[in-house]
Amino acid sequence: MNEYYKDLKKAIAALEKYVASLEKDEYNYLYSSLERISDIQRNFRP
Repeated sequence: MNEYYKDLKKAIAALEKYVASLEKDEYNYLYSSLERISDIQRNFRP
């Protein structure tokens, strides 16, 4: 299960890089999506 979280962290880091290059409106939309994803992830831990 540890491997899964490492890959997830890499994916999130890549997303953050991508998001940093976006316009403000796109950024706000994506940021709220990422917040929802991390909420789901937090509640999903085994």
